[in-house]
Amino acid sequence: MANSGARALRLTTSIKEQVDFISYNMNGVKDTSADKSIKYRYDESSSKSIMTTNKSDPDPGTVKDSDKPVQANITIPQNESVTEDITAGNFTIEDGLTFKLKASSNETNIKTVKLSYKNNKMNDYETYNLLKADGDIFSKEIYKYDLIGKAYFDYYFEVSDGFKVVKTKVNRITNTEVDTSNIKFNIDENKYLSKIDNLITTGDKLFLDGEDKTFEAIPSIENKAKIVVDIKDTDTFFKNAVAIGDTVLGIFNEGTYDNWDTVAYDVDPIYFNKGEKIQIDIHAGNKANPLEHNWENNDDFVVKNIRLILPDGSILRPQGFENPEEVIKMGDSAGKIEILNAIFTPSDDLFNAIRYKIDTTKLTDGEHMLTGKLTLSNESKDVKFIVDNTAPEIITNIKDNEIYKGTNEINVDFIDKLSGVKSTTVKLDGKKIELPYTFRSLELTPGVHNFTINAIDNCNNEYTKEVKFIIPEENAKLGLEIKPGAGAILNSDPIFSIEAKDSTNDIMSVAFKRGERYILGDYNISKTKGVSQTSGSGGQAFSENSNNGFPYEEFDIELSDKVNENSIIQVDWKGKSNNLKTKMYVYNYKTGVFDAVKAEMEENKDEIKLTGSISLKEHLKDNKVKVMVQNGEGYTPTQYEEGTPAVPSTNPNIKTSNENDIDRNSYDFTFAIESDTQYYNEDTADNPNIVGKYEHQLNIHDWILANRPRMNIQYLFHDGDIIDDAEMISQWENADAAYKKLDDASLPYGVLAGNHDVDHLTQDYTNYSTYFGQSRFEKNPWYGESYKNNRAHYDLITVGGIDFIMMYVGWGVGDEEIEWMNNILKKYPERKAILNFHEYLLASGGLGEEPQRIFNEVVSKNSNVCMVFSGHYHNAQTIINEFDDDGDGINDRKVYQMLFDYQGLPEGGMGYMRLMHFDLKGEKVLFRTYSPSLDDYNAKDTVTGADTILGEEDFEISFSDLGIKSSQKTIETTDLNVNVYSDEIFGVVNNVTNDSNIAYTLKNAENGVYGWYAEVTDEFGGLARTDVNYFTVDKDVAKPIIKLPGNNVVKLGTDFDPMDGVSANDDRDGDLTSKIIVLGTIDTAKEGEYTITYKVSDNAGNTEIVSRIIVVKKIGNSTEENNNNDNSGNNNNNGNTNTIDNGNNLPQTGDESVIYIMVASVLLIIAGTLLMKKYNKKYSKHTS
Repeated sequence: MANSGARALRLTTSIKEQVDFISYNMNGVKDTSADKSIKYRYDESSSKSIMTTNKSDPDPGTVKDSDKPVQANITIPQNESVTEDITAGNFTIEDGLTFKLKASSNETNIKTVKLSYKNNKMNDYETYNLLKADGDIFSKEIYKYDLIGKAYFDYYFEVSDGFKVVKTKVNRITNTEVDTSNIKFNIDENKYLSKIDNLITTGDKLFLDGEDKTFEAIPSIENKAKIVVDIKDTDTFFKNAVAIGDTVLGIFNEGTYDNWDTVAYDVDPIYFNKGEKIQIDIHAGNKANPLEHNWENNDDFVVKNIRLILPDGSILRPQGFENPEEVIKMGDSAGKIEILNAIFTPSDDLFNAIRYKIDTTKLTDGEHMLTGKLTLSNESKDVKFIVDNTAPEIITNIKDNEIYKGTNEINVDFIDKLSGVKSTTVKLDGKKIELPYTFRSLELTPGVHNFTINAIDNCNNEYTKEVKFIIPEENAKLGLEIKPGAGAILNSDPIFSIEAKDSTNDIMSVAFKRGERYILGDYNISKTKGVSQTSGSGGQAFSENSNNGFPYEEFDIELSDKVNENSIIQVDWKGKSNNLKTKMYVYNYKTGVFDAVKAEMEENKDEIKLTGSISLKEHLKDNKVKVMVQNGEGYTPTQYEEGTPAVPSTNPNIKTSNENDIDRNSYDFTFAIESDTQYYNEDTADNPNIVGKYEHQLNIHDWILANRPRMNIQYLFHDGDIIDDAEMISQWENADAAYKKLDDASLPYGVLAGNHDVDHLTQDYTNYSTYFGQSRFEKNPWYGESYKNNRAHYDLITVGGIDFIMMYVGWGVGDEEIEWMNNILKKYPERKAILNFHEYLLASGGLGEEPQRIFNEVVSKNSNVCMVFSGHYHNAQTIINEFDDDGDGINDRKVYQMLFDYQGLPEGGMGYMRLMHFDLKGEKVLFRTYSPSLDDYNAKDTVTGADTILGEEDFEISFSDLGIKSSQKTIETTDLNVNVYSDEIFGVVNNVTNDSNIAYTLKNAENGVYGWYAEVTDEFGGLARTDVNYFTVDKDVAKPIIKLPGNNVVKLGTDFDPMDGVSANDDRDGDLTSKIIVLGTIDTAKEGEYTITYKVSDNAGNTEIVSRIIVVKKIGNSTEENNNNDNSGNNNNNGNTNTIDNGNNLPQTGDESVIYIMVASVLLIIAGTLLMKKYNKKYSKHTS
């Protein structure tokens, strides 16, 4: 035994009951001396041996009288030990078998318990010493695989107290499930078979559906065998394997460490050939592949008890490893076996069956019969099996090339009449969906959509059905002929008119509504601009000439008081932007933040057009709307100029300068990387197995925060294994406190789960999700999106004119995670992607099985990936791969894949982290490795054991290698058009058919300016609107003006012309005197008052009616009267009566009256007085 460390000896009985215990060099006390012996002597008072001297001269083999303790008095027990066999009466293979005995002595201790047993495959008993299990119980378990083919066990116990031996009677325990029949098969009744298979029977003849196939059969074992191995000291995640050639029978990758475990795998009968040996290999695998043996590190472990158990219970041992207790060292270290070739030699008598290779594709699907016969006994036995080579049938309600409108539900029936459906996958446009699945045509893009359905049955028959269906353009197309057009002036009721076309002939409804429209330059649109720190927000965080932040232009739009929150505005923005991720936002007055607007983008040469529809609910206040258009998305952290000093830290370990720092004027900003901090955070009071120190974790974060302004530190990566033991809350609390420092300082960082964070193979994310789930990060402006409660996520950081996407995927990457990564990376093609995993690059620079998938299916497929970071393996390494993204045969992209994990250094890593300094002028990234705890760059030069680090600690990468270009974001508005769609309706036309001209007359429209638009809808949710157009209704509503003379007195017996001095004028039609209609009668031969009415209408139908009262009276002599009469010049006859008629077309005028008088005078001369009277009488009738 060594003298340098603590050592001990324990003396036990054969049942492992301790008799005595001695030790030395315990608790830091050094008991050993050069060339001296340590002596112990039994102490009667304490009933144990104690050290009597540690400086005795060596006298091996000699016991002096002075060294002897007081002799014990030995009492021989009078009675035998008491025993009780409590073993069960039967067993099954699955439940296993445990022999149990209860044994005790009232007078002394039990010293030895032995179990002897044999089974139906053994000729002699095997004997084992038993240990105490619990109290007076002694037991031995037979592992279930060692029960294969065992019909029974005969056994007995022997118990000794050191004086007397008690032997129990022989008992038999039986297997209740063993098949004792003479004819057996390798298939059960109604077994489903498909494609090529093997049929085996223990009969000497084999019949298929009554046809003798014996001559085509070969000798075989009766069923699958088991290769069984006891293992110890395996490490988690190493892919150790059992294989035949290149066929892996099984992989054992769980850590057993100090505990023995048993692994067992099936060995198909096809590997057994009569007269031949069978070789089964045990591989010490690496973490990448089970069967590849190269430069990668392989696991080191031990095996024993290698056995090949045949279905009849026979056990074969490998040549050279027959001793089941021999411990064999496996691994790639010196003196160990990397591939153990276990060679077994089955004897001919073990081939107790015949095997027939069947091609089931030559049989019909359905039931078939296998028959085995024994020739000597003429015994036969049948077993029915079912052939299934038909894939499941898939029936869906979605028809190929069918057009689907409105709301639809996808349903699928999977039918398999034989073995049954095992798994199904349904995808819509490449994305998995759950059935039943409801979709709306308005939510899918118009065009062809792919619906893929896959089904696999229990015989692995597979069928994939693809259905292509069509989503039409639901929104109607509106013709260019829209009336009234912009600026139209109407002098009559407006007639709204549009043309509407629906590609699927839906019945439409057209509503004509009131609206408003504003354009850039209108007095009620004001514009401001700035550069914000966070996308979707305003404010001036950076100067306009800065490469940082997100430039925006904001528009305050004042609407009329007729607009309310039920209205919708459509904003059409045109402008110049050097980024397709140009977004539109509207300010939410309720939440106080900008809401993203779902805007359609059009690219036209150097111009971008955004069209967004905005509901004014919560977006309207005091008739104002705020709309913002911004270049970019994500977050730019606070920037610190060169020369900004560090922040003093309360942590005394933190330094804020180092002579080996890179000059601050040589770079612009910094990223930091940490990984595998589990040994730091495991430093808790309740952890007995501490490796690292918590202060290293605190030092890293305190140093970053203190030096953040000095080095312009923008972001921190963490690549997993935050803590060591996933179930220990104290470790999570340590980590939580350390990262809260970053949270409180608003320093952007990202984390992912390593294997230690999720309990390795169980992948239990419970505690990780509690402490580092989505809720911790979702309010951060740089946090992009969570996948399964931060099992994966991405951050969007823009700094120095470079758009980054930091993507993190935690432990356990499968199909869904790969699909998620690809979808996100395709969503942000303009961003340089830095992917983060816990396990990716091996220390050798190779890739494991899962990382290789990531490389093949993600890294190589996405041209924006430039770097991949990882931890897990204790080392540092950088590997560069090149890709030809455009397929021209020339590599045009490099990806730098970096491993950084220093946990193998003392104290869990000594606080080393990695710094990335970005030099925009020199167009390069400078990588450094630094420990705040040691204030040291480059562990290789400082720390013991760091010489094993393979990769460089101080290196640089050019921007050109990473495909990085720094550019300033710009935005400039060239046009803004705002349509305000109110809910006030002028009129609706329903039941409109395709390709119709729709017209609606707004009756009795008042004069004024009208803003209007047409809204076309259909029953499937289609919606189309015209722009708002303004027109003016300017009807002629003013009446003509009739002017009347001032003199209304007529001398009795004189002529009177009612139109004399009367005129009519209209503001639009001009002189309307000729259109006056005169109504009323005057009898100038009779005194009195007469009413004359004048009526005139303009071309618009506006009518004016006025009246005057004419007084007929006797006035002086005729001369005077004539001189004073306004109607002078007329030839009047006393007693004549003037009458006025209203003609049908033109009014009776004064000129016509004169003509009539002249005619009457001529007739008077010719015909005489009677005729004249008759003439006058005729024209004295009233007309009205």
